Amino acid sequence: MLVEAVMLFLMVRNLKVMNYFSSRNIKMWYLCAFGYGLPGLVVAVSAGVQPQGYGMRNRCWLNTETGFVWSFLGPVCAIILINSILLTCTLCILRQKLSSVNAEVSTLKDTRLLTFKAFAQLFILGCSWVLGIFQIGSMASIMAYLFTIINSLQGTFIFIIHCLLNRQVREEYRKCITRKTKRSPESQTSGMLLSSVPSTSKSG
Repeated sequence: MLVEAVMLFLMVRNLKVMNYFSSRNIKMWYLCAFGYGLPGLVVAVSAGVQPQGYGMRNRCWLNTETGFVWSFLGPVCAIILINSILLTCTLCILRQKLSSVNAEVSTLKDTRLLTFKAFAQLFILGCSWVLGIFQIGSMASIMAYLFTIINSLQGTFIFIIHCLLNRQVREEYRKCITRKTKRSPESQTSGMLLSSVPSTSKSG
């Protein structure tokens, strides 16, 4: 989620300086190493310091009695804070960019779409994980349900933003569907032509 926020910010910032493709110069290997390596490092350090902190008597979770749970909540809070700052900066840059665009280009439909994308990014960037922190006291069960339901929709928002609302992806879907529909009538036509050709057999 942090990698997603950084990439989104770099893309919008590079649009501002007319250097869109420089954000794509970051190699995927570095992103994967950071995205998987940093959590792995946090787990390795926390497990090395307090290996008995994993698991409790009544539930399979980090130990909340010794404060070991903050080895998870600490990085989560830090990432939510960083993502919120990056998203705010991204929206400010987009607002400046849109204000400089001709009013005829920036239509009401585009504004609504951008607003929806900004709202969906809150879920994609994991800002809804803040609900997990408030699973305490009498509201714990309600927050647990909200946390589970909202975070279960994260994949749906990723699909909507990166697939359904992405013009390049839609064009590829359209090409794929068109290619399949073209092949189907051609195969039926060739089958009909083959069946209409009279078969010749030699008789002795």
